Amino acid sequence: MNKNVKNRIEWVDCAKGLAIILVVYGHALTYFSPNFDSIVHVVYSFHMPLFFVLTGYVSVYSYDSEDFFAFYKKKNITLMKPYFLYAVVLLLFKVLKNCLSGKALSGGNINCIINTILITRKSFISELWFLPCLLIAHCLMFFVAKRKTIFSWMSVTLCFGVALLLRNTFNIALPCNLDNALLALPFIFGGVQWRIAAKDNKKEFSVIGIFIVALIVFTGVNFVEISQGYSVDYFADIIIGNVPLFIFTATTGTAVIILCSKFVTGCKNRFVETCLMKCGRNSLSIYGLHYVVLAIVYQVLKMFRSEAMGGAINIDYFRNRNSYCFNFAIKRTINEFEKV
Repeated sequence: MNKNVKNRIEWVDCAKGLAIILVVYGHALTYFSPNFDSIVHVVYSFHMPLFFVLTGYVSVYSYDSEDFFAFYKKKNITLMKPYFLYAVVLLLFKVLKNCLSGKALSGGNINCIINTILITRKSFISELWFLPCLLIAHCLMFFVAKRKTIFSWMSVTLCFGVALLLRNTFNIALPCNLDNALLALPFIFGGVQWRIAAKDNKKEFSVIGIFIVALIVFTGVNFVEISQGYSVDYFADIIIGNVPLFIFTATTGTAVIILCSKFVTGCKNRFVETCLMKCGRNSLSIYGLHYVVLAIVYQVLKMFRSEAMGGAINIDYFRNRNSYCFNFAIKRTINEFEKV
């Protein structure tokens, strides 16, 4: 364990810590704060691509393996073992919720069970989509990363184009989040290429001007997206509103968070750095369990109509909201918890 900690890259852990905090923050806003559409939009516009870039950065050498089955076995244990663990926790929580509310197993629940087995978006555990998606993306990247750079980029671009064609043209979401895995490939491959290019350059992304430019571009593009009502949710929005803007916000937002994490580790503020690194090193656990915590808090606030939230929670506002931030997955989740 100590050896693994020593081999970790501190700024990467800080970046993952910032990213998982933003994930929880974004999900919390969609639950409790109907007046913060713009903030949710900003968070959702880059937080998942950020994870994929960091994944490529730290996984670059694992793709050098010649044995695909050994590579797959390792990644399968790393990702699917916690997937099934957190899936059991989520299922038990939802079964308990159903028991307390006196609801019986219905045809809709049976369909949801089938979708859960197939790992689709309409499952009991669709919240854990990132893990099977990442496993598939790793398997694809294992072969892509071994090709010459020009063919690798062509393969990545082709996969990205196929995913956009399926989602934007045919409005199709594939099982096991295969479409999301295809969308993730350019970001993972970008992280791989960045690590290779930065191998002999210890000061990559250290110029403050890059941070300022990235922040300006990120802010400007987000302003355009918000004003035009483009969707940016990587998972729940089948259609990617404006692809060039999506790529701009994803890359510039990622650059801003990475530069912030490098600044934190460079300042040697041990309290902030330690907190972020702990969040980063436990990001998988936070990702897997924060849904349950948010749901419990939501139910408590709903029961007591907490004055701290500004009075009664307006459930109808959420249900009838026709906004890109409140997509079908969020609505489905809120409607499900409303029945308790």
